[in-house]
Amino acid sequence: MPSLSFFNRALNAHRRAMVAGVAASAAVGATALPGTASAAPNLVSGATYELRPAHTTAPPMLLEVLGRSSSPGTSIIQNVRATSGTGEEQRFVIRQAGTTSSGRPYFRVRPSYNSNLCLDANSDGRVRTGTCTPGVRSQQLYFDSVNGSVVHMITVRGTGQVLDVAGASEFAGAPLIQFGSNGQPNQRFVLTRVA
Repeated sequence: MPSLSFFNRALNAHRRAMVAGVAASAAVGATALPGTASAAPNLVSGATYELRPAHTTAPPMLLEVLGRSSSPGTSIIQNVRATSGTGEEQRFVIRQAGTTSSGRPYFRVRPSYNSNLCLDANSDGRVRTGTCTPGVRSQQLYFDSVNGSVVHMITVRGTGQVLDVAGASEFAGAPLIQFGSNGQPNQRFVLTRVA
């Protein structure tokens, strides 16, 4: 597994590339992936899903709790599909946690094997596990379907930033971060219901 300094370098490179890419897109009025988003039309609250970063194809990666840890503060990474064990570290329960005053639903995501942990978009930009706490906006996520499909942009309610695979990496172990929306495929996730 690559070192933490590798991930920090990748995160910094990703930030620089995304700033440059957003500026270039704005200059020509382009977006990388066209399409309109709608609020979670095909999510089933309480169901279990695998989340595949849309930019990974060969081999496709899945989001995973590093080391199947039950400790708060554990990184969420992308990794190849588990071929041994239960694969629970790559399965997440998505449950509606509430609705905004405008009627937009938001959700909490937890590892399938631990009901006390939720995905938490920390202030340092990394997405880790945290102890599920009602009302914590860094644990509240909007799921916006792209063109009504199973592909979603996932936005952190507390920051307005989206979940993003750092550096658009296609390598196992790349961390999940939050970052400003830029329409790139590493900010889109294919949801597959498994239970």
